Amino acid sequence: MDFVETQAQATPEVAEDLAALGELFSKKLYHELTTALRTFVQSDAARQRGQLLLDLEEKFLSKVEAKLNQLQYAMILGDLVVGAVDSTVISAQEGIERLKKAVEDKRGRLGAEPSLYLEMEAALLALRGADANALEQVKKALEEAKPTMDGLTGTTDTAVFRKYYAAASDYRKLVGPPEAFYRAALSLLSYASADDMPLNKRRILATDVALAALSGEGVYNFGEVLATPILDALNHTPNAWLGDLLRIFAAGGGGGL
Repeated sequence: MDFVETQAQATPEVAEDLAALGELFSKKLYHELTTALRTFVQSDAARQRGQLLLDLEEKFLSKVEAKLNQLQYAMILGDLVVGAVDSTVISAQEGIERLKKAVEDKRGRLGAEPSLYLEMEAALLALRGADANALEQVKKALEEAKPTMDGLTGTTDTAVFRKYYAAASDYRKLVGPPEAFYRAALSLLSYASADDMPLNKRRILATDVALAALSGEGVYNFGEVLATPILDALNHTPNAWLGDLLRIFAAGGGGGL
């Protein structure tokens, strides 16, 4: 493809990856192409080149997207747009508009779950601004997504649940109450492996969940959070006492304080 050849010359650092994408496309190996695309858009080399990601969407992904598994396509598009935002090639608002337009234009082809995935990706971008208007938009998006979430079955890819509860927990972290954040964060942890999160993000989430457990109204069962490995991220940090305190309370007393 002309795009692959042109970009390979312009960015030799990723020339091998682009050539592999072009070869899979020419051979119509769409399953393998899906995997290669996901790996590429998540790579540091690609995420450091936001314009390359946008060009990839316009000149390559758009030509093959209908032939891909639509949830996988949604994941690729989400990673691509977020990468472009993170590299400051486009603003968060521009990223939100791109994701929403994809849903509006392609909902019929995408179906419910990929559409919900992209809507929640847009919600996460909106929460970066965290102004009153953004919070109201995210609240509306979460409420509108709830019927779809309630209708999902055990065969649904866990990525959809992860994206929804990531948006819900980030929203509740900002607006409260603590017990609502606690519930959303526990739901997230039931679908997302803490070990797959960057260490810094893991420690922030562990601190937030521990504080919400201790301060949330009606939160009495600390065993729920202790059943996950998230609090282990606090070991050997200044916030290790939060995990220790929850374990003491869960054991039924304060004798270890």
